[in-house]
Amino acid sequence: LGVVEPLITFPGLGMGVAGAAWASFIAILVLFILGLWYFTRGRTYIRLGLRQFFTWHWGTICRILRIGTPPAIGENLNSVAQIAVGRVLNTYGTAVFAATSVTNLAFGLIWVPVGGIMHAVVTLVGQNLGANKPERARQSVLGAVWMTAILLVIVLAAAAISVSA
Repeated sequence: LGVVEPLITFPGLGMGVAGAAWASFIAILVLFILGLWYFTRGRTYIRLGLRQFFTWHWGTICRILRIGTPPAIGENLNSVAQIAVGRVLNTYGTAVFAATSVTNLAFGLIWVPVGGIMHAVVTLVGQNLGANKPERARQSVLGAVWMTAILLVIVLAAAAISVSA
């Protein structure tokens, strides 16, 4: 490409992974301090005092943990399973591992729109059930199922055409 090497790779301060960790920590700390300053100045619709930043509402914390722990465990188990599968695939050589990685990237192109539909329907179902309208929630789910099915049929047809060509 004709790009000079120092423009592509920035060596940092020679701290490696520890430097990346320190940079992340400092960035998060700076953003926290800026957010604290911004919301306590009263320039927004949300007016918070310093005390509200540091008081805990144990009922809310327990509710967050009760709702968030099962998905967190599921995501962690998914990561552990991917590591285990990667280790097994790596025994067959780099070609198999690379092919699997490319396949996973292709599946990612499918999962992004499907995930978007999923998040949208979860919101719709939650709002409709909260409004005591279970029939509308059911219709939202059926609409999402049809949208996903049509999307997957289109993607599978495109894949079949590209493989046969």
